[in-house]
Amino acid sequence: MNTKWGGFLEQVDKFDPQFFGISPRETQTMDPQQRLLLELAWEALEDAGQPPEELAGTPTGVFMGISSFDYYELIAQNTSNFTTYTGTGNLNCINANRLSYFFDFLGPSMAIDTACSSSLVAVH
Repeated sequence: MNTKWGGFLEQVDKFDPQFFGISPRETQTMDPQQRLLLELAWEALEDAGQPPEELAGTPTGVFMGISSFDYYELIAQNTSNFTTYTGTGNLNCINANRLSYFFDFLGPSMAIDTACSSSLVAVH
């Protein structure tokens, strides 16, 4: 893609999988969106003064808008990249569930993909 502007992250592969209970092997094909989602959810809870351990086991729900499979399309160019973790590391439906599982939230967990309106629909 040719673009004049963009928000680009350097070292997106720098991730502490053990902190989130993920094996290093799983992170090899894990979409950076999932890594960032876990990190930013943790930061958001900290910034909001909500200790994650106090929310564990509560009926807290996760509703998120998410779209695109850019990373999957990249790794799919070479089938030797596929592992047993490719599906869980790249399917958008897993993202909300990964947060719920990690934080032990017991409420509804939904990833919503309506293309450009995904976040708006998730909030609604």
